Amino acid sequence: MYAELRDTAGELAGILWREHTVYRERGGGVVIRGEHVRRWISLAPTGGKDRALLRAGRILDGGRRRRRARRWSST
Repeated sequence: MYAELRDTAGELAGILWREHTVYRERGGGVVIRGEHVRRWISLAPTGGKDRALLRAGRILDGGRRRRRARRWSST
């Protein structure tokens, strides 16, 4: 599942932001950071097939993330 999330995150990052960093989270998901737009997006497995938890937010001063969560399905 991690490989699929990483591929999806890479494609999404390329579409959204010309400058981005994609890295792995402790929980097995991936994070896309767009420092120049001060935003981040996280994709995490939910345990269901073809489903992911999508979170997004702003990068706050000091590098902390403020988040909002939504469940997303690729169906």
